Amino acid sequence: MKNTNTLLEKYISAAVTHGEATLEGDGKTANKQYATLTKFYRKLEKDQSFAEVFLEELFHHTNASVRTWAAAHALGLNLRTDKALEILQAVSEDRNIGVVRLDAEMILREWMKKGRLKF
Repeated sequence: MKNTNTLLEKYISAAVTHGEATLEGDGKTANKQYATLTKFYRKLEKDQSFAEVFLEELFHHTNASVRTWAAAHALGLNLRTDKALEILQAVSEDRNIGVVRLDAEMILREWMKKGRLKF
């Protein structure tokens, strides 16, 4: 994989842009960023040890959309599930972050219902 810092920057940019586009109702941009984040997920699937370190770094980001995406990807990869669920629960309870809260709620519901996530 490329330089970790470059990958982190690109992931963060895609997650932040996705969150902003969702908040603004810009479906075209949100869908484009979703596709970018799904490509990241496919790369992370190929190297679980790298994925764990990579996602751990994102778990501590200040942006709720970044934390939500990282937690969702961790659940999909079955990595650090306790921490991922903790993050999603905290985001889903934060009434100050708008629609990202609803994303976290939907991810939690899907996980609880099926015990897995697919991207």
